[in-house]
Amino acid sequence: MPLKNNIKKKISLLDKESKEVLIFGIYNRLQINRVIPANVSKIFIDERNTFPVIFSSRFIIGLIKYLFLVGLKNNFLRATLIYSINPKIVLSNIDNSSLSKLKFFFPNKKFLLIQNGTRFSSKTLCQNYHQMKPDVYYTFGYFEKFFFKKIGLKSSIVKPIGSMKLGFFLEDDLSNNHKSNDNVATFVSQFRILLTQSNSNLSGEILDSLGSLYKALALWCKSSDYQLNVILFYEKGSEEMKQELIFYKTYLSDTNVKFIPNSRKNMSSYKLAWASSLVVGLDSTLLFELLALNKRVIIGLSAFPKLYKERGFDNYSEFLPDFMKITNIQLKKFNESVDNLMKIPENEYVDKIMPVRKNFMNIGENFPQSLIKEDLIKILSENEG
Repeated sequence: MPLKNNIKKKISLLDKESKEVLIFGIYNRLQINRVIPANVSKIFIDERNTFPVIFSSRFIIGLIKYLFLVGLKNNFLRATLIYSINPKIVLSNIDNSSLSKLKFFFPNKKFLLIQNGTRFSSKTLCQNYHQMKPDVYYTFGYFEKFFFKKIGLKSSIVKPIGSMKLGFFLEDDLSNNHKSNDNVATFVSQFRILLTQSNSNLSGEILDSLGSLYKALALWCKSSDYQLNVILFYEKGSEEMKQELIFYKTYLSDTNVKFIPNSRKNMSSYKLAWASSLVVGLDSTLLFELLALNKRVIIGLSAFPKLYKERGFDNYSEFLPDFMKITNIQLKKFNESVDNLMKIPENEYVDKIMPVRKNFMNIGENFPQSLIKEDLIKILSENEG
């Protein structure tokens, strides 16, 4: 993204004091705060919503230096901030591919990247991968490690530890005993207002696939005496949420379907999915996170061949068992696929998805946040030594 896109942003004046850890982005800020030891100085950079500046001679020198070295790109400002703040560790869970290239300019600083969503292809997982130089990339599973090796990236940097968000959900909410309801299915909405405002064929395909998959699941639930909950993407009361509701009701308006607004603060999508016996969606990260909880999951994207290829999902497909993939949303075929999945005995299902969990959501007894925190403490202590 060109730096000129930052011109309309509000200027954010940052502290000119050095910090031990610099975090790019405020996504999952509360959770990342819990990963960093309390006695460690840190600073969050909200580069997506603000234009961060520092009133210091070092910042001015950095602007001149990295304008020459990087050019007028987002990494120009990032490099200037790293140079000015002079952290020991650069931490990020947004724009990881782009940010990791700055390791070339700062070889003595540790770059730790945290995966925050499913990535299906080299374009989204590691764009311009030959330029990626992080010290550690914390990924969801071994698929990323395999994929990095396949495309020639150093795979030893990959630590497959699972999803940090899921780790915090388990740490904070497991004791609340969210029991599964045998006759409840959940649909994970990936509706976005931007898709409705786009004229691209891909946006139209995503929306139609979402609506068609929702309708097929709603009809199965009705015939199978299941309650269907739809986890909406947008939060309660927003205009976007109202548009999201209208979208789904144009495909099927059924009074037995419950549409539930999202609450990211309360991790409502995790709680609702946790309490369901079946979770269905196109290709949401939440679907893969739920595999770690041994939930019955259906990846609906495989029913839409053109979209399937466009999103690069064929890289994932060979690692997924057929019983998790819907290939046809025609009522009879769809119902057969769901019925067959639900008939698998519990112990057999858990055994069957073990390799899938390892590849896509390799979370263990030590949650991701604990493993990342251990690495941070180790790196900072080595720097002191």
